[in-house]
Amino acid sequence: MNAIPFPPPQHRGGLACVSVPSAEAMAFPERVALGALLALAVGIIFSNAFTQELHVTSAFYAALAREIVTAGDPLEIFRGARAYLLKPPLVLWASAASMTVFGFNTFAATLPVRLAGVGCVWLTYLVGRRIFDRATAWYAAFMLVTLGPFFQFTVTFRMDPILTFGVLLSTWAYLAAAHRAAPFAFSMGIVISVLAKGPAALYLLVMLPVHAMVDPGCLAQARRWPLRWYLLLLIPVAWYAWLWTQHGMRPFTEVYEDFWRTSTAVGVSRYQSALEEYVQKPATRFLPWLPFILAGFVLACRDLRRAATPRAERAALLLLVTGIAVTIGVSITKPDHDIRYWYPEFPAMTLLAARPLARFSAGRLPRWIGRLGAALGILALLVATGMQVGNRLRTSAHLDELRAEVARGGISPAHTIVIGAVANPPEWPRRQNSVRDWIYFYLGVELPMMSWQQAQTADLSGARNFLVPRNRNDARVMREFGLVEIMHAGKIVLADLPPGAPKSLPPPPP
Repeated sequence: MNAIPFPPPQHRGGLACVSVPSAEAMAFPERVALGALLALAVGIIFSNAFTQELHVTSAFYAALAREIVTAGDPLEIFRGARAYLLKPPLVLWASAASMTVFGFNTFAATLPVRLAGVGCVWLTYLVGRRIFDRATAWYAAFMLVTLGPFFQFTVTFRMDPILTFGVLLSTWAYLAAAHRAAPFAFSMGIVISVLAKGPAALYLLVMLPVHAMVDPGCLAQARRWPLRWYLLLLIPVAWYAWLWTQHGMRPFTEVYEDFWRTSTAVGVSRYQSALEEYVQKPATRFLPWLPFILAGFVLACRDLRRAATPRAERAALLLLVTGIAVTIGVSITKPDHDIRYWYPEFPAMTLLAARPLARFSAGRLPRWIGRLGAALGILALLVATGMQVGNRLRTSAHLDELRAEVARGGISPAHTIVIGAVANPPEWPRRQNSVRDWIYFYLGVELPMMSWQQAQTADLSGARNFLVPRNRNDARVMREFGLVEIMHAGKIVLADLPPGAPKSLPPPPP
């Protein structure tokens, strides 16, 4: 078989980590294969960058980022009684900076997150090359970029991709401790992780001492790092010190209460919720790679028990298996269950899943796979570009009409009411409000909001039109009230009562 040989990494003297590849090992075909991976990652992750619509939590984060830009103060939303304290500022600041350059749109809001997703694919390859071999690393990175849940949570506005990028960066730096960039990368990875998700993100790095207990070579090398690079860790310390001066213990108590909040559906027990999120969803969303993930996990557990397994390989397997087990355990303990909490361990899962493939191919990457990856990457970029040009022309036209109405004053707090949503009390801290967040991010206006029940008794005489959430239930009630759609964009309908009708809503029929 015509294949690219990827020799296993070599260890030197028992103390150095995986050696830096030689010039001969860095042959052109490997660079082509890695370039194909990155092209495929960009093509897939940016396939809906202009047409994806943000909703729920993603729209809330985008609205917070827009508020930062509008205020012209990166600390505005973190001050006062209404301060948002559940998440650190890094992802919001990065998105706000992107919006400053590219405007208030989905591409700008999600650009930092999508780039972090591409970075996760790249770092998965680098970590896999350090602890196993290049064939395993390539297969793992390919599995990651084509893993359903990885795509799902990378093409929207979430903190998890940037958190995972930071964790992978620190992990790579530890495993490549002899590399001249390792000290800076290790500290910067911790800074990114903590400022993306909070101090709790550090639990993902406590697995490194587990690795060191079996193979102390990387730790011994890391002890030689210049101490000056650890000064970078003062950045997140300074952030939380500033929060403490502003709010005392409130940031920590809010995060603690948020961790233990329950948001399962009515009538669904915690056991049923965990079963749905952590058994039923992976059984379908992890396809087609689920059998490889399960086989890789079983193979890793078997190799951990075998006395003949080399020390370096045993340490790497223990690092991956322990990280996956701890993450799953923490996600089950948290009352609010979500498969998204597994995101930081998706690279570890694919690295384990890639080992059976690498063994089957005898540690070699067939040339046709690299060429296929390159072709798929180019095809994904071309298809994504073509689809977005056409879809953007159709979807943005309606949104531009709504924005034009805002600019003309036709949609304003004095003349427009949002019906079908309940406003959070003004004294509450900033919290998610799906309809309000969508309107504020995409249209840039704050409008009075009320439920359908409130609208029945409210004075609506000053309203020229209404914005209504576009979903099945509200569409039915809208018809019952006699509201007529003027235009729609995404999940929002601009509506009005028929000409000559009184500006009041009758109660819906029984």
